[in-house]
Amino acid sequence: MPKGRASTLVLKYVGPYKITKAIPSTSNYKLELPMELIKRQIHNRFHVSLLRPHNPNDNVLFPNRRKVQLYDFGTLDETE
Repeated sequence: MPKGRASTLVLKYVGPYKITKAIPSTSNYKLELPMELIKRQIHNRFHVSLLRPHNPNDNVLFPNRRKVQLYDFGTLDETE
């Protein structure tokens, strides 16, 4: 998504986002996206092959695991 960055360093999946509508005739789902993604003109309808289920962190098995920081789409390259 960000221009000028190596594709291997960009996150493959971002989220989790709430599903607002299922369209079974076309296997599409509408998601509730944050304003950051809407401003970048990312459409809110995705095919089921592009979605993955969200697996929350298990604090019993992994007590010190930090919550994954969401990708900041608005940072400048100078601040990295």
